[in-house]
Amino acid sequence: GVQTYALRSEIYENFEFINLLATNLNSNIFPFHYKSTKTLNDLQKYICDIFKIKSLAIFNLDETDQILLTSIEFLITYLEKNLKTELKNFRKISTLNRNDYMHLDADSIINLEIFSSNRLGNTKSQTQTFFETINQTQTPMGERLLHKWIIKPLIKLDEINIRHESTEKIINTKNAYRFLDENLNRIKDIERLASKIALLRANP
Repeated sequence: GVQTYALRSEIYENFEFINLLATNLNSNIFPFHYKSTKTLNDLQKYICDIFKIKSLAIFNLDETDQILLTSIEFLITYLEKNLKTELKNFRKISTLNRNDYMHLDADSIINLEIFSSNRLGNTKSQTQTFFETINQTQTPMGERLLHKWIIKPLIKLDEINIRHESTEKIINTKNAYRFLDENLNRIKDIERLASKIALLRANP
């Protein structure tokens, strides 16, 4: 039968989802309704044609999971209507393993004042959020990466240690640290520029 999917109002409270879309699309996000009539075989062919692949196994996707494939179809259709263009700059589908990260729901993010403050005060220090307190990044790309790391905290010790050791190595290598500190702020927002170029929206 016909299945109806919609971006409900609650989806706009999902900071991770909205930030991911806004970061990669540089576009507004609108309410959207869509009816899917595709069979499982139709979905498999549709997604393979979009990404010009022979099998969804390339993306480690379960080709028998109709709910998953319908969700992918829904997102593709939403993005095409929002962008009003073909998804030429989308090359793959990646799935997030929730076992790799600590999940922070919208209520936790709000109550912990990670990105927005619930307090009233006369000075910025009285209303400063956690993100504003620790954000020392010098590029938009670095700021988005920090945002991503905060919203998806690692829980595997090995991966945490790798991140800490990498950061420590840069800090302890004085020449490298000084060079980055002095030059990072000169770098333009390459991620956004690349998206605009792919979508033929870049200005000279």
